[in-house]
Amino acid sequence: MTIHYAMQDQQSIIQVFTATANPTSLNQTFSLDGTYENENTFAHRMKIIDENGNEYYSGSGFNMDIKNNETIISTNFPITSYKIPKT
Repeated sequence: MTIHYAMQDQQSIIQVFTATANPTSLNQTFSLDGTYENENTFAHRMKIIDENGNEYYSGSGFNMDIKNNETIISTNFPITSYKIPKT
């Protein structure tokens, strides 16, 4: 099963183009105004916080492109719908 999300705040500085949840990940493509050519600005810093305060950092890689004075990023977050057993 795949779930697609839509933005609630259209005025946000981060504009989400797509957000697709699969059983083992959440794929997001979003843009920021301006050009950021140094990928270290984003590497190991992108995260999503869920309603319980759990933080999920983007996976080991992401794609970055610049179009029309916007930086477009596509990445996966390791959010799973499977229950993880407590150890």
